[in-house]
Amino acid sequence: MDYVSLNNLPPVKFWGLDPLHRCSIKLFIKQINNLPQVQGFQGVFVLHGHPITRFEVLGCIVSKHLTNHYIKYAVDDGTGVISCCLWLNENLPSVLCSYNLGDLVSVTGKLQIFRDEREIRVERLTLEEDLNIEYFHWSQIINFQEIYKAKFVIPTDKLNEQ
Repeated sequence: MDYVSLNNLPPVKFWGLDPLHRCSIKLFIKQINNLPQVQGFQGVFVLHGHPITRFEVLGCIVSKHLTNHYIKYAVDDGTGVISCCLWLNENLPSVLCSYNLGDLVSVTGKLQIFRDEREIRVERLTLEEDLNIEYFHWSQIINFQEIYKAKFVIPTDKLNEQ
């Protein structure tokens, strides 16, 4: 597991000002699996100097594991596979439990490490009917790289506050 020290990031108290910090970042699974984690902060990863916690992936379900407490889908986007854990509760729509192998899904959630494996704790899971959405998602990932690479600049009025 690669770690990044806090020296390479803005001060923690300014993370909330970074527009990418709480956004769902669209990346290929291979990119997500290669992101370094911030040392001392569980579930915080670094993308081009931005502390990131949430991600969005789109891919095919290649495995499904159902227990009394959660469903774990493995999603493959062609660059890699990531586990997506959906915790079950009484308010959960039953349709989310009925997705099958080969279904194309969009998954949004927080990235976490469980038993030394990266997984997305599902906040939103959507079955995609239009297969063209996959190409659209890929093009968005490529186009958004320019935004992700933009350096976060702390506003000067915030730097002077105590």
